Amino acid sequence: VLYTEVRKIKRKNSDDLRKKIVREKPTGVKQQIAVKEKRNEELSIEERELLRFLLKYCRFPLFEIEDISNETRVITGGEYIINEVENDDLAIENSLFAVYLNEVKEKMDDPEFDLYKYFINHPDGKINQLTSDLLSEKHIESKRWKRAGAYAEKEEEILDMLIPKVVNEFKLRKVRDMISELYNKIDISEKAKEYDKTLEFMSTIMNLKKVEKELSDKLGNRTIN
Repeated sequence: VLYTEVRKIKRKNSDDLRKKIVREKPTGVKQQIAVKEKRNEELSIEERELLRFLLKYCRFPLFEIEDISNETRVITGGEYIINEVENDDLAIENSLFAVYLNEVKEKMDDPEFDLYKYFINHPDGKINQLTSDLLSEKHIESKRWKRAGAYAEKEEEILDMLIPKVVNEFKLRKVRDMISELYNKIDISEKAKEYDKTLEFMSTIMNLKKVEKELSDKLGNRTIN
């Protein structure tokens, strides 16, 4: 009973987050998540962690929400992750990362879809090797899973907090990468005396700094390094 009540409190505290998912849930034909600028295929720590949660908890019930018809439905871990990446239009530069997102998005509504079997037997050798690595990694106890110095809880018990946290860590990394890239563009535009571009880049940085602060506040200024 106590555990049930704690879950209710968690769900109440995350109500705005869940409503956002329902409001912004895309309809109609599923669009592919594009690789906006291909870079090397080494995953960042945040990408790797997000994929681990996506693979391990794709079908795990994360939230219960009321949709616009006042019907209660369940948001799974996979649905939440895919929606958050899509709704914020995050730039995906890693082609391997994009393969996972697109193929999970395409197939996760199929009750016959065996996510583990699919990716472990994927025709792309890099994908099945990465899947094996991600799912065989022994979970290392982290301060992130602890509360006030207490023992670490099992992931499955606090997924409704962990998955949003991992998503926000991924977003924060992306925002900081974008800011860094814009500073490089400012250096180039100033050398070329293209001051209009410089002002445009600076304006974008200011807006991204606001997003960075918001995400940092949500994370309590603790991120994956």
